[in-house]
Amino acid sequence: MGRHGAATLAVAWTCVLLFVALPVRAAVPPLLEPERLARLLGRAAVLDVRMDRGEMLDSVDPDGHVPGAVPVPVELLRDARTEDGDVRFAPPPGRFAALLRRLGVDAGEPVVVAWPGTRYRDLQGATWLVWLFALYGHDAVALLDRGNAGWRRAGLPVETAWRMPAEGGFAVTRVRERLRATTAEVERIVREGGAVLVDARDPAVYRGERPAPGTGARGHLPGAVNLPGASLLVVDRDGDLHFRPPGELRERVAAAGLRRDVRIVVYCDGGREAAVVWFVLARPLGFPDVALYEGSLFAWTADPARARMLVRGAEPGGPEVVRGLDGTPSAVQRSFR
Repeated sequence: MGRHGAATLAVAWTCVLLFVALPVRAAVPPLLEPERLARLLGRAAVLDVRMDRGEMLDSVDPDGHVPGAVPVPVELLRDARTEDGDVRFAPPPGRFAALLRRLGVDAGEPVVVAWPGTRYRDLQGATWLVWLFALYGHDAVALLDRGNAGWRRAGLPVETAWRMPAEGGFAVTRVRERLRATTAEVERIVREGGAVLVDARDPAVYRGERPAPGTGARGHLPGAVNLPGASLLVVDRDGDLHFRPPGELRERVAAAGLRRDVRIVVYCDGGREAAVVWFVLARPLGFPDVALYEGSLFAWTADPARARMLVRGAEPGGPEVVRGLDGTPSAVQRSFR
């Protein structure tokens, strides 16, 4: 081998060694099984989201959690305020980035969002965080399927002490405004159509038989179809909560008349329950244009005139639901006649 050939080979081996030494950023699917997370530990940040801050005030978690998981009370992920005349709940970009740095997340680092696995409200908080990451341009995020309960049931090791990590380098590099709907946009949809409104709440609340827990309002937005977040889940014999199989999810979404070629705006009372439906549509099912109405009914009912527009009953009301050639609802809304 000549001098130039030897030099070329040395450079090639140097590049290989440098590549091997570099930290590998693991790719993550939207819904991650516990066994796969076990293989990713050390290469992804694990954030454990819970509604009850009291569970995280003690230094010991009696049930145990994924080793190395960092506790995140949902209240840290919410920042209720009025901005540009609209109700907002997502923390501003700078505040969100600062929070993630305190939680030890680095720029571009894969993140797995864990949750207890037995309570619907915790899942709401977990999917809300997934939506926040998407809103602020961080795509390498997975939700732990079946949560900590599924992790333990798989026989994987747990920790009972919470760890507080060193500060990370997370930064928000872009904001995807298309992922959130404003009240102005929802007003246009109610008047003119052009998108589908999806109510993620319990059917009795949607119909107006019970008042909304947060606002006390009865009924749903004109033209909205009902796809309850809870209907996309099952509780197994051990009391663990998990998403339905993909085929069942597709069936329920199709039964609601939702199509992939139409923009979808999901709402509830304050955004968290809507995040469950947003997650299913945008992530496992891959719908391309799904937004979360961030202020939801808190924002809509802030104006008494809008509050009076809410529709009671099982039918969407408002804009007409257009039916396809096979007679099934397409949920494409037209303007009022």
